[in-house]
Amino acid sequence: MTAGPLPSAQPGTASPEVRAIGCSHCGGALEISEGAALVRCSYCGSAFLARTRGGTIRFLAPARVSPGVAEATVRELLRAPERADLAAGATRVATELFYVPFWRFRATFLGRVRGKRDVFVRKPVAVVQGDGESTGGVRFEMKEVKVGTEDVVEEIQEIWKASITASPLEDLGIPRLSSRRQMPGGLVRLSAGAGEIPGLALAGDGPWDGTLIDPMIEAEDARREADEIFERFVHGRGAELAERRLVCERLQERESLVFYPVYRVRFQYRGRLFDAAVDGLEGRLVRAVLPGRSSPLRGAFVAIAGGLGLGAGILLRAIAMPGPVLLQLSTARERVVAELAAAVALAVGGLLLGSFARRSGREEDDVVVTP
Repeated sequence: MTAGPLPSAQPGTASPEVRAIGCSHCGGALEISEGAALVRCSYCGSAFLARTRGGTIRFLAPARVSPGVAEATVRELLRAPERADLAAGATRVATELFYVPFWRFRATFLGRVRGKRDVFVRKPVAVVQGDGESTGGVRFEMKEVKVGTEDVVEEIQEIWKASITASPLEDLGIPRLSSRRQMPGGLVRLSAGAGEIPGLALAGDGPWDGTLIDPMIEAEDARREADEIFERFVHGRGAELAERRLVCERLQERESLVFYPVYRVRFQYRGRLFDAAVDGLEGRLVRAVLPGRSSPLRGAFVAIAGGLGLGAGILLRAIAMPGPVLLQLSTARERVVAELAAAVALAVGGLLLGSFARRSGREEDDVVVTP
């Protein structure tokens, strides 16, 4: 990829334009925050319940970066010193915008955990030096010494969130979020402590300047995954305490379906297609698949194989048209047998080395790059 505009095999995607549901009274745009159950028009003051017929709020996070920014992120990745050949030889094929669905669960936790905690202080401790039979002296070392226990009371007042993949899209480079994994990689806005997703709009019927991917995982299945996450969160509080007593209540539960923007930048290198996924809100790399580097010994193997093949050809020619020196050194039968054996050995060696060179020269396993 070059520093300027990438050569393109087809027109790029235009700047994203998202159409949201407007106020049915005055037509003004509705501003809504994640997890809200009530939407209020900032123009006429009318209030609406932000629910679909299925009872789930459907949000769409409009892309905040242009396709050019997504392509620049990929270009920067290819400019790394160890990938200089990629930057020069890669050609962008297409840049596509997808809105990827995630179930989002939000709950408020109120409670208290009590227990006992060991109290340690640093004190000088005498250490006897020697082998036990003869005293070599005494020295003092500072060590943590337990001096007792203390009662602990911790209040729990937190809002916790969980994101669950609504449509498995690992092939697109989107991490699968579940009860076992809540690390979204480059999609930093989906992490539990990232706060609210900015600029959410109610997802209507479109049209969208991008592909809206339908959810494939039911809300009930996603809710069970979220419950496991919340249970681990609650039971992890005060886990280090002895005689722990935990009382906690989960309140103000909200669930929503969020369509998150992700760009797929597809480029071609040496006749093969590769993909990179870029966060449509932050412009960060989510995941990229890059070609592996060719073995540095490939050229040497090819040269040796070529030399052996050339030697075999010379010997075969000598058998067919022997020179005067060879005619004087041996009988015709001995000369033919020796030269034929050498030619076969050289040919087999050349084929084996050539095959090894092809194997070592193939692209190695593709390299997956994540933040």
